[in-house]
Amino acid sequence: MALALALKLHGVTAEVFEARERAAVLRDSRVLALSDGARQILDWLGVWSGLSATAIETIHISHRGGFGRSCLRATELDLEALGWVLPASDLISALDAAVTEAGIVYHENARVMRSAIHGARPPRRRGGAFRASSSCSRLLPRVPCKRAPALSATTRSMPCCVP
Repeated sequence: MALALALKLHGVTAEVFEARERAAVLRDSRVLALSDGARQILDWLGVWSGLSATAIETIHISHRGGFGRSCLRATELDLEALGWVLPASDLISALDAAVTEAGIVYHENARVMRSAIHGARPPRRRGGAFRASSSCSRLLPRVPCKRAPALSATTRSMPCCVP
């Protein structure tokens, strides 16, 4: 869902193909630990602000039975946090709401059977499964690897590259 939102922000139409029912995806019971870089991407996508996450302020690094240890602290690196912990269901719900609001097509109970390199055509439905007629590498536009322009009030841009 995050990729579909990012592509939409860059003017590229995308669809989400999920093998499970949408309701089952929203009930994910895992807990996620995200890097601060992931938080920045989710913030850029407009889904982070409504989430309640716990900051990871300290990380202890050691090897059981080995000599020494190291400790990373967000304050020493002048960061708000080294990462964030939150329920997967909260993040998925926020992404799902953003996908719906953006008008991105969501296919539930969909299986992509195979992908072949033959131009960029959308997947076709055959017997309950989608058969993709192009590879992922051909679906993404070629974008020069340059820093994106600075953020403005009207346009969201993020420095990133699509290979």
